[in-house]
Amino acid sequence: MPLIRPETRFRRVTQEMQARRPRLSEATAADSAGRAWQQAPARCDEPVQDMADLSWLPGPIEDALARRRSVRVFAPDAVSSSLVKAIVTAAYDAEAATWPPRWHGAATLAILVAAYRVDGMARGLYAPSIEPGRQPLGADDAWLQALPAMYADAPALLLICADLNGACREAGAAGYPATLVRAGTLGYAAWLWALSSGLAGSVYAGPSPGVTGAARQLDANLRHLFTVAVGVPADQVTWPSDGTTVDRGER
Repeated sequence: MPLIRPETRFRRVTQEMQARRPRLSEATAADSAGRAWQQAPARCDEPVQDMADLSWLPGPIEDALARRRSVRVFAPDAVSSSLVKAIVTAAYDAEAATWPPRWHGAATLAILVAAYRVDGMARGLYAPSIEPGRQPLGADDAWLQALPAMYADAPALLLICADLNGACREAGAAGYPATLVRAGTLGYAAWLWALSSGLAGSVYAGPSPGVTGAARQLDANLRHLFTVAVGVPADQVTWPSDGTTVDRGER
């Protein structure tokens, strides 16, 4: 199946929404266009956006695509906190590179990390700033213990959250689909980075009310949208010393 870039998907959604709107008279349209031209900031001196910038990936995109498969069963092996932090950081970098705020406006997005088997992190839910020794937002909540059954028993679950209400206030009806696409960019970038680093994972739809409640400790408008599970696949193990991946049967 060919990949559909986020900007292409957003363009299609926007075109469909515009097609449903009632047509304006030529005079009204010209007047609206004139006001928009006067209000819009000058952009003629800005560089052309390079949608092919994949510098946030740790390796060639071809390697990540070759590894791309949905893994839903994970080994009991832990992953390092530094690797999880690198995945989250790369995802934010990818979203910012694909959707520059100076062109598309700011979006309130967040990745919460549910750590279950992460070296250097106690079991629990963590805010976007992931540092060794940081205290989790929650550790004993029943909904947190139930997340592996809802999604996957992975070492780490990346919980993608966004403020959809704020997006609609800022950009009208177009803010909702645009923020969904930007959140998708965030989540799929995290998945691709994990694949490039030798891990595996899968993307799960369906929000958790418990995650939404925890996210609103950080921002009262955040909402959990979907989840990315990452870890070592059950049929492989990665040696921490050199990153070599071998079949578990050869261990």
